Amino acid sequence: MHTVLLVDGSNLLFRAVYGLGEQSCAMGVILYLNDIWADVDPDSCVVCWDVSKSKARSFLYSEYKAGRKQAKAELDMDSIKVQQDFVMKYLEALGIVQIAVHGVEADDILSYVSEYCTRLGYKVVITSSDMDLWQLIDPPNVAVYDHRNNSYVTAATVEQKLGFKDNFSRIAEYKALVGDASDNIKGVKGIGEKAARSLFLEHGSLLGMRKAFKLLSKSKKTAKIFELEDDLERDLRLTRLPSLSAIRYWLRPSELSELSEQVHSVCVKDVSKAALYVSHLKKALQLSKPIIPLDLSGLLSMPDLSFYQDWSALDTEVAKCRRCLGVFNSPVLGQGHSAADIMFVFSEVETFDSEIIEAFMKDAGIQRDEVYFTSVVRCVSLDTSLPSLGQAARCVSFLQSEINLLRPKLVVTFGNLAMSQFTEYQSFVTKHCGEIGRFSSNRLAHSAIVAINVAPSSALRSGKYKAHLEYGAQRLKAFLIVQESKHTF
Repeated sequence: MHTVLLVDGSNLLFRAVYGLGEQSCAMGVILYLNDIWADVDPDSCVVCWDVSKSKARSFLYSEYKAGRKQAKAELDMDSIKVQQDFVMKYLEALGIVQIAVHGVEADDILSYVSEYCTRLGYKVVITSSDMDLWQLIDPPNVAVYDHRNNSYVTAATVEQKLGFKDNFSRIAEYKALVGDASDNIKGVKGIGEKAARSLFLEHGSLLGMRKAFKLLSKSKKTAKIFELEDDLERDLRLTRLPSLSAIRYWLRPSELSELSEQVHSVCVKDVSKAALYVSHLKKALQLSKPIIPLDLSGLLSMPDLSFYQDWSALDTEVAKCRRCLGVFNSPVLGQGHSAADIMFVFSEVETFDSEIIEAFMKDAGIQRDEVYFTSVVRCVSLDTSLPSLGQAARCVSFLQSEINLLRPKLVVTFGNLAMSQFTEYQSFVTKHCGEIGRFSSNRLAHSAIVAINVAPSSALRSGKYKAHLEYGAQRLKAFLIVQESKHTF
């Protein structure tokens, strides 16, 4: 099978910096690559570099990686940059694909390229000592090679380090709980590694913990997990590597443009230039066989997400959707009246006739036959994962079709994910609960007034969230009374 080696270039570079010093780190990178190449024996290679920290994560959390500047201040960054340029130019002369996008971290690019290569049927080996990348492991398609220990990361490695082995993607949830000092992610106060291991062993996932909230709330420490649910959702967004389907959600237009330019560029091998840089590096890359050029030009080609022209066609497509086959259960259809002026949009699958939703409508003065109910995410995860932006992206054509067919005057959102589809806000629904107005949006085309609320499931777990939901209902009732007096509803 064709094997693609994906290299976390920045991780390798700073290993060389701390191992060999700023002046010799370029040679160190080549030494390390030779060892990796001998063990992996790849057919193709892509090297991804950090240019700056993630703008998307910094937008979510202004203190993201706040401590990195101080750490870099102790290093001769000018010398490191010169050495990095030598390495990059040498690899370019060898015909090796490299990607470095301003505002996009190497980890995210590695995630996109890894998924794309597996779709092409290639075996992927990612080399890095960064535990964040362990969440991409997908035996036998994707492996992570830890170059510090000269060994592959296995389920046993993860079990020994984190205490669970059933699902590598759970690593993001683990880090959201315990925090990550290197990225300045605080985690949940009072939940350390030992407590997190115990919780995962007992409940399996954050979703499992959420379902068992009444049990967890008996402990003051674990109760904080969902008393601060906004913070937890934000931290999960920070720690989770985005999937390829979420690429247009996660990257800004300038970042997409820069990435597109790089994946469409053609690497041309230049032996004379390579020899010139070897004299600077004092070490050559020992290749056991010629590098096969890798075509990444289709990386940004998103699947065709058609919009549906009538309710019957939409319901048929939702019912038979298998975009997440093997990971999620059968999708849930929207419910309600196709001529309704009001649309309730939940972040994830909810019981549309639950007591708490009925209470919300009663408090807001809304009758059930006035509402169409739907959700951003249509399925419940079979592996108990919390919904991601990638899952939302795979479902977005269904929601957009419902908006096109219904043309609602008012959209009432519940939860962070629903809020982010209809407004410019990306996190902290509690800060915006009760806001009603027209918002600019880059997710969905709509002309509706939007009312923001916390998720009903959150209100069931926390008195604070329940108070927010009651406040949102009161604000919505006052708004509707004014609209009715103007005969706009």
